Amino acid sequence: MGSLTTLLKIPVSFFTAYVFNSAMTPPHVAQSSEAIDPREKRSSIMLLLPAALARSTYWAISLAEGAMIIAKLFPNEQPKHIASFLCSKPLDFVLPNIQATPQFYLGSTLLLSGALLRLWCFRELGRFFTFVATIQKDHKLITSGPYAYVRHPAYSGLALSLIGFVGCHLTPGTWLRECGLLDTRAGVVGLVGLMSAGPTTGQVTVDSLIDAYVNEEKKLFIFIDKTLTLVLRPLALLLIEMRIGIISTALLALSVLPTMAASLTELQPRDDGDTLQALRRRATYHSCSNQQIASLYNAVGETMAYARSSYAYAADNTAGASDRFTTWFGRDNASFFNTTTSRYAAIVANFKALASYDFTKLTYDCGTCSRDDVYGSVFLQQPSIVYLCKPFWKAPLTGSYSQAGTLLSLVAQNRDVAGLSTFATEKLTCQRLAIDSPNLAVQNAASYQFFAENSPAL
Repeated sequence: MGSLTTLLKIPVSFFTAYVFNSAMTPPHVAQSSEAIDPREKRSSIMLLLPAALARSTYWAISLAEGAMIIAKLFPNEQPKHIASFLCSKPLDFVLPNIQATPQFYLGSTLLLSGALLRLWCFRELGRFFTFVATIQKDHKLITSGPYAYVRHPAYSGLALSLIGFVGCHLTPGTWLRECGLLDTRAGVVGLVGLMSAGPTTGQVTVDSLIDAYVNEEKKLFIFIDKTLTLVLRPLALLLIEMRIGIISTALLALSVLPTMAASLTELQPRDDGDTLQALRRRATYHSCSNQQIASLYNAVGETMAYARSSYAYAADNTAGASDRFTTWFGRDNASFFNTTTSRYAAIVANFKALASYDFTKLTYDCGTCSRDDVYGSVFLQQPSIVYLCKPFWKAPLTGSYSQAGTLLSLVAQNRDVAGLSTFATEKLTCQRLAIDSPNLAVQNAASYQFFAENSPAL
């Protein structure tokens, strides 16, 4: 049932895009001779650009949404390859979260309602509804349809559509939200382009209505013509632009500010050394709460301590024969512990790289991974991003399967540090790996974690 509702999201998205496209397309093209002022002939065409940008942006979002759903439901190589270009986050974390939610269907209903209201306005105003400021022959006041109840219903329809857009594409389970597009400049620019349609696409309808009102009433009040033209029209346009502009800005703020707040959150000052102070100031945190950032701050300090102590221990040749060493990395032959042996030298070099690594270069992502079976992940395509999953936050700070040990294992997989792999992740399997395949144990990230944690002590 879940797959069916998610699949249904594709035609719903495309249908809303089609209706929104129609509602943002000028129903009639004004002739240049109808322009209000010759000085406005060039500027009036600029009113069409935000509407065109909104239409193209919405279609692009809907197509990307469809591509992500196909990649989730039909996990073939080609759909996933396309989806990987559309998402900056690992698909293994993102695709399970792409789904149809009640917010999506509520947003679709609101968007369609607003767009259909605008199309109704197009029909009632007929040739008088243009996106360019004009004065047309036989202008008249329209009082039928929605104009019998509201003076400017097209604006209400536009505002309703923008609110619906938030539900359709900015809530959890959507491409924009799950792939972190709002964290990028391109994503914010595109969203601003879509929202910027608010202050402009209906602007000339107000001109048309006010002009029609002036033509209708000047038979009795000739002086109102100049008053409306010189005073009320600019005031009306200002109020309308402010109203829609505020709505657009508010919607943009509601969708972007939570992400910005999570990224900009800082910890309380703590004197734990220069590296940790730099971590507090410069490291990037994505979707992390204050409590999670505080936990990471402490965990990184312990990870660095693990790395330094492990390097010192490994660099001591006499430690090579210890149970701690052979338990996690195996015993090949007597020459294994010679400093010139490649395997032993690789272990020392890897711990040295971990001990000297600058943890302020990393991005700690606390919200993308919702899995319950792993502590965290790093990906070859994004070596500087550490994705932390649910079990990580339940782990102890130090000791067996700890937060500090997990971070050491994850950072060790960074190709800029040690570039280790994952052949085994549990203690028993890592111990078996050291016995059966010591060469692989040297390249196994979890083996370094358990060596560093040394719990229970060997």
